[in-house]
Amino acid sequence: IIMKVDNSGNLVFARRYQLPNFSAGKTSNEFFNSVIETSDGGFLAVGGVDYFWDGISATTVDTTSLFVVKTNSLGVMQWNKVWTINVTNPDEHYLNDCAEVSDGYILVGESSEGSGTLNSNGDYPSNAIIIKVDKATGATTYINRFGAGNTTSQGISGIITLSSGNVLLGGYDDIHAFAEVRH
Repeated sequence: IIMKVDNSGNLVFARRYQLPNFSAGKTSNEFFNSVIETSDGGFLAVGGVDYFWDGISATTVDTTSLFVVKTNSLGVMQWNKVWTINVTNPDEHYLNDCAEVSDGYILVGESSEGSGTLNSNGDYPSNAIIIKVDKATGATTYINRFGAGNTTSQGISGIITLSSGNVLLGGYDDIHAFAEVRH
């Protein structure tokens, strides 16, 4: 859900962006971890969707998939995108934050490796994920995953655009360090 309130706390709009449900499967559950205002006055929200169904397949994806929605200034959806990452064993993939750059949006988060040793929460190690998309259509420009190979987890929690046009990422990693990324 995306909600907009005015300076007095009055609701301007509240919208839910629900993907199709598969009648013989589990109900999809869409969520957002971050939302930004875009230079065109609209909004970009990133997070995930549990039990995604593409509207065609005979089953749902029984894990969490990456999810982004672009809206206009009134919260009306202009486009959305779901990425399902194929791994050996289904596990969680989600976006934590986003930033606008001159020629697109950069989305960051975590993507399960789908193998390795399960942690105390029952999750496999994860990789950091960076996705760049086109502003107008959401078409994927690139997807990069960074990880240590089924032994530790890495993830990106935050991103900001620097005055240089580059972006700065913040996250966690048991072994390696993140640095400024040129897009």
